[in-house]
Amino acid sequence: MNEEEIIKALRPLKDAPRVPSDRREAAYARVQEAWQAGLAEARPTPEPVADRQGPTGTVRRRGLFAVAASVVMGLAVGLGLWSTRGTAPASIVARVTAVQGVSALKVGDALTADSRIVTGEATVALALPSGLSVRLAPASESVFESAERLRLDRGRVYVDSGSGAAGDPWVVETGLGEVRHLGTQYLVTIGTDGLAVAVREGRIALQPARGGTAQTTAIAGERLRVAADAPGQILRTALSPTDAQWDWIESVPTSLEVEGLTLGEFLVWYRRETAQAVTLDGVDAATRLHGSIAGLTPDEALEAIAAATDLDVRRVEGQTVVRAR
Repeated sequence: MNEEEIIKALRPLKDAPRVPSDRREAAYARVQEAWQAGLAEARPTPEPVADRQGPTGTVRRRGLFAVAASVVMGLAVGLGLWSTRGTAPASIVARVTAVQGVSALKVGDALTADSRIVTGEATVALALPSGLSVRLAPASESVFESAERLRLDRGRVYVDSGSGAAGDPWVVETGLGEVRHLGTQYLVTIGTDGLAVAVREGRIALQPARGGTAQTTAIAGERLRVAADAPGQILRTALSPTDAQWDWIESVPTSLEVEGLTLGEFLVWYRRETAQAVTLDGVDAATRLHGSIAGLTPDEALEAIAAATDLDVRRVEGQTVVRAR
């Protein structure tokens, strides 16, 4: 196999995508080296001319061409791997952080665009790279259309933008309208009777899908409703941030490592998860905490911390009071 034959053998690979030119040159050089090495190994020792023209010489030439062919095929496979190695994997738009109940999803699962989530009887919590927290109630179906858009086909989704994600272009899309957050905690419910958006903290903007209604905003303590049979009308009502409608969210709270935190820092998390105001009565908020609250609801976590630090938790007139025993 001369240089012209090597080039011809490699010609189908010439335009393979994403293969750097230096790698192609190195691969070409290796084929040449392999060919020359095989040629030297197969070169017969001097012998009578009549013998060199016999069957043995023919077998050697065939074997040499077989070696060369295998080298070229190996090179083709290698170039194929190089060309696909640079292919970017599907972008991860969310990860599962908690599952309460039986589900095909498990903690740590990565979700990509076009991932469909069917919760069944489970409650599922997700974390987005932006810091956004999303929780899906049982009997919900949704699809991540992109990193910035979740389509809710049925059921309920609770969104918490956190303290630093207010400007993220996050949208919950439904058949009756789109909801954009303005730095908030809110709950979107879609069913056969219509769409409802309840705001626990901050503000949201609702853009109905049809009917000509302009974008409408709502603030904490308000709920907007769009009836399936009257998509052009938005009904505004009040809904307390501590209404029982929010209770399911606490079964999959956002994760918190309490080891080394202060009591005050824990209570900031507790209030965000429950919307419950907490009053300290003779208790130092700088008290350091130790241990773990993994697998506990916010109320269970508060009770466990109170027991470990010799504190007492009481519910008084809608407020949570923590005092020394």
